[in-house]
Amino acid sequence: MTRSTTRATTRTLARRAAGGLMAAGMAAAVAASGAGMAQAAPQDDLPRVIADANIRTAPGTSAGISKIYPAGTDVDIACVSPGSPVGPDQDRDWYALSDGKGWISATLVRHAGEVEPCHTGLGNARGRTTGDLNVRNGPSVRDTRIGTIPVDTAVELVCSVDRGGDVDGSRDWYLLSGGNWVSAQYVRADRDKVPACDS
Repeated sequence: MTRSTTRATTRTLARRAAGGLMAAGMAAAVAASGAGMAQAAPQDDLPRVIADANIRTAPGTSAGISKIYPAGTDVDIACVSPGSPVGPDQDRDWYALSDGKGWISATLVRHAGEVEPCHTGLGNARGRTTGDLNVRNGPSVRDTRIGTIPVDTAVELVCSVDRGGDVDGSRDWYLLSGGNWVSAQYVRADRDKVPACDS
């Protein structure tokens, strides 16, 4: 082998080595970039709406619609309260949104995890009925009546909503300690002592 041939072979080997190092460097950069992208990917275990969902002014299907969340929207949940039954399983769980802007049926949210009940443990306020009072499974006269409380009966009030169904000019409803609802129109109570369910 001549000297010129040896020098040409050496240059070829050097170029191949440099190319190999460059390829390895690019592969490492791509791997590092991919790792960064994986870390930045959105978490899939956050509470998220699974279908277009009506956000209601109270925990019931008869309450007004304040907005609509598209499927895939992440939601921040404050607490859970019983309300109108929804779906084939008649699920009564409703989530109060942390921004105070409404309620969403639990049937429309996945990955909610453990959610604290609204105002449990704060001590229930006391009230007394001023007439025979229908007890319903949601905060509206359209919700199913499940019983009646006689006039002048003491009741324990867990919390209240102020945008439920209208009853003789009042849209205020109280959640009873038993998990059902009565119109505040026919309950005598110190309303300042009854916390809002979504606060």
